[in-house]
Amino acid sequence: MKLIALFGVTLSLIGCSRPQTDLFPLAVGNEWTYTVKSGLLSRVDVVRVVATDSVAGAPGFRLQGPSGPSRVAWIGNQLVANELSGTRFSPAIPLYSGDGSAKWSGLVTSLGLTTTAKLTLSQELDKFKIGGQELPGSKSTIVLRAGDTQKTLTFLFIKGLGLVRQEESDGTTMTRSVVYVKGP
Repeated sequence: MKLIALFGVTLSLIGCSRPQTDLFPLAVGNEWTYTVKSGLLSRVDVVRVVATDSVAGAPGFRLQGPSGPSRVAWIGNQLVANELSGTRFSPAIPLYSGDGSAKWSGLVTSLGLTTTAKLTLSQELDKFKIGGQELPGSKSTIVLRAGDTQKTLTFLFIKGLGLVRQEESDGTTMTRSVVYVKGP
């Protein structure tokens, strides 16, 4: 079974040995503007934190953008999501781990279809240029496997700004990129 557009413009996050919530400043009313490229198409999307919500039994946030709702929370030293751009995960998947890596297995539901999947997450330091200034950041690389399908997603977070770059590939070709324009 193929996974369909799992992450869209979705927010994912990064920290250290304790929660580093300033790497993704989640507060109701915050919003980010991104340039999204997929194939030959390019558009500008706005993603907003619209409400507080329960995520994996913990206090979290619901985000809304053109690609659908997302629900994320910091639990201990992990950022987790049980929904990203309308795709649901059970249990919640790790998007960042203060331990530098994580593994997950569970169910993914997208467009009414449910499949089993496995995920591995690794992290490293990276940089991002904004206004001529290069800023240090934390990059998560997620490899998600479901049946014969594999997706690789990278997320770069900058302290105080949040998600500044996201890339998705099918293993050989980049299928989507999301780049920060402005935000909190």
